[in-house]
Amino acid sequence: MTARYQKQIAVPDGFPILLKDFAREVLRQQPENIYTFGAQHFQRLHAQQQAGATQSSDAAAAASNGRPDVSWLSASELEDLILSHFLKADSDRNGYLDPREFAAAMEQSGLFRSEAELLNVLAECDENEDGNIQYREFLPIMVQVIHGMRAKALLAASRNADEAQARSTVQTQLLHGMPRAELEAMMRGVFRAADVNGDRRLDRKEFKNCLRHADVGLTRQEINLLLAKADRNGDGSISYEEFLPLCFNILVERFSDELVREKQARSADDIEVLLVQAFAAEDRERTGLLLQRQIKGVLTDLSREGLGLTRMQVLTLMSEAEPDEEGYVNYRRFASGAAHMIHSLVDVSHQADRAAAIESLSRSAGVQQLRNLSRDAVRGILEEAFRAADEQGAGALERSEVIEVLQELASSQLGLTPRDVNCLMAALEENSEGAIEYEQLISFTFDVLQHLDREEYVQRVAAEAGK
Repeated sequence: MTARYQKQIAVPDGFPILLKDFAREVLRQQPENIYTFGAQHFQRLHAQQQAGATQSSDAAAAASNGRPDVSWLSASELEDLILSHFLKADSDRNGYLDPREFAAAMEQSGLFRSEAELLNVLAECDENEDGNIQYREFLPIMVQVIHGMRAKALLAASRNADEAQARSTVQTQLLHGMPRAELEAMMRGVFRAADVNGDRRLDRKEFKNCLRHADVGLTRQEINLLLAKADRNGDGSISYEEFLPLCFNILVERFSDELVREKQARSADDIEVLLVQAFAAEDRERTGLLLQRQIKGVLTDLSREGLGLTRMQVLTLMSEAEPDEEGYVNYRRFASGAAHMIHSLVDVSHQADRAAAIESLSRSAGVQQLRNLSRDAVRGILEEAFRAADEQGAGALERSEVIEVLQELASSQLGLTPRDVNCLMAALEENSEGAIEYEQLISFTFDVLQHLDREEYVQRVAAEAGK
C-alpha cells in the first residue's frame, strides 16, 4: 500500500560518478576522519567548479578533437585504456617497446592535452639495460601521473595569469639556479668529453652515461626526458646539432610545469627536514656525525632524485660544512644553513632577484679574475705552496698536510678562508694509497673559488633585493 503512493526518487545526473570518485579517493587516501575528509573533498570540487567550467569545456574540446576525456575514469579503467594503446604498438607482443615506439604510442593515444603533459609522463619512464621499456610495469605510475595532472589542471585554472607569465619569464632566464648560457656551456663540455672519437655523435648508451655522470644537476626525470626526446631523426645516435638546441628548451618546459614547480616550492624548513632524514639514514651508529665525503654523497644523491644541484652548487653547500679534526661534520647543524641556500637556488620566487644579481656581476670587469688575481697567478701561488710542502717530490700529500697548506694560504694574496678550505677539501678524492694528488686541486681551485665568490655575491644581492 505504501509503495503505491511512495514518491519516485530520480538519481541526479552525475551522482553515481561523483560517489564513485569519492569512494576511490577514500580508499586511496585512507583518511582517519572520513567526515572531515568528505567535507574537504567536496569543498575542493566546488572550488574547482567556481574557478571556471574547465572540466566541461575540456571534455567538449576533447570530444571535438577526437581525444578521450579521462578526467572521471577510475584507475583500472584508465589503465585498460593505456594498455590498449601499448598493445597496439607492440607488434610482436613481447611486452617491451623501444623509446621511440613508446613515445609514438603516447602521442597517438590522444590522452594528453599538451606537449607538457606528455613530457611529464616520458620523464617518469625508465629504460632497462637494453634501452627498452617494459610498459606493463609502467602502467600504475602513468595512471598516477595522468590523474595528478588532471587534478592540478583544474586548480591551475584559478591562478593569476600575470603571475604565471612572470614566473615563466624568470624560469627562461635561470634553470637549476644558473643562466642559460652557463648551462649550455656546461652541457657542451659534457658532450665533448664523452665524444671520444670526435665525430660529434654519441650512441644511445654513451649518451645515457654522459647525462648520468654529468655534473650539471640533472635529475633522474630530466635524464629520462632528454633520452626520450634527443634522437629526433631516429638513427639511434645523438648529434651535437640535435642535442644542444633542444636541451635547454626541454628542461625549461619541464621546470616550468606545475608538477615540478610544486615539488620545488617546498619551504626551507621542508628542505631541512629532507636533508636531516637523508643524513640520518646514512648515520648507522646514530652519532649525529658524518664524514665530509658522506655529506657530499647524500647531497649528490638527493640532487639526482629531485633537487637538481650541479657539482659546483654541491661544493658551495659543502663550504658551510665545518669538519672536526677527524673530518666529521655535525649534519643537523649543517642542514639548517644548507636548506636555506638550496631554497634560494630552486624556489621560483627567488629567481628574478638571482637573475638580476648574476646580470650585474657579468658586467663587472673582475668577472674573469679571482680576488684580483688571474687564473695563472692563482695557479702559481698554489704550485709554490704545495711543492714546498712536498719535500719528497711525490706529487701527493696526506689529507692533513693538504689542509695545513691551504690554511697557511690564508695569509697569502689568495687569502683562503675556512669556507674556501672546506669547499676545496670536499672536492678532492684520495688515490688508492689514501693520499691526495694535489695537481687536481691546483687545476680546479680557480673555478671552484670563483663560483664560491660569485654565489656569495648573488646570495647577498638577491637577499637585499628581496627585502
